[in-house]
Amino acid sequence: VTPGSVDRLREALAIPAEALVLLTVGRFSLEKAYAGLLHAVAALKRRAGAPAFRLVMVGDGPERERLKALCRELGVTDLVVFAGTTADVSVYYSLADVFVLPSHSEGSPNVLLEAMASGTAVVATAVGGVPEVVRSGDNGLLVPANDVNALAGGIAELLGNRELRQHLGSRGRDWVALHHSPQEYVRSVLALYQDAIRLRPRPGA
Repeated sequence: VTPGSVDRLREALAIPAEALVLLTVGRFSLEKAYAGLLHAVAALKRRAGAPAFRLVMVGDGPERERLKALCRELGVTDLVVFAGTTADVSVYYSLADVFVLPSHSEGSPNVLLEAMASGTAVVATAVGGVPEVVRSGDNGLLVPANDVNALAGGIAELLGNRELRQHLGSRGRDWVALHHSPQEYVRSVLALYQDAIRLRPRPGA
């Protein structure tokens, strides 16, 4: 991703130069808990001394109109950008200062791995397979699910601390490179087949 493309995206989304960028990517459905994220944004807006920021939401789904209505109800329309869908999210990760995964339930979300691989600091709810990827305080931050105050607190901690963002982003990128590279994927699949071959009963046994 070139710096020029990031600058053009910021301009297209009308994000002020001084504003930090929160990013979330996914389907707008109930289990993704985007309503809770919007409530966290409203809580951040009320915090004294909070830095300027925008939340960019990439995706679409059945909850889109309800989420837009909730933005109006909470008074955060000026802070939330509905960016729609895109075939290439890489430039959005480069634009972002913090990636947020607020889900009620998850398996092992690819968007989390993509964000970490890009070097973006992440804050995520401790659901499903997420704690197997994010070690809180080491390569990202984990917060409890269904806890708006904890989510807002985790986001605020990252927005207010550039050094922490850089540290967690770097650690996250290194972790994904070590555990989720193409080479590691091939190694793990081969290991599964090798284990299956060893466990297969011999003919006539």
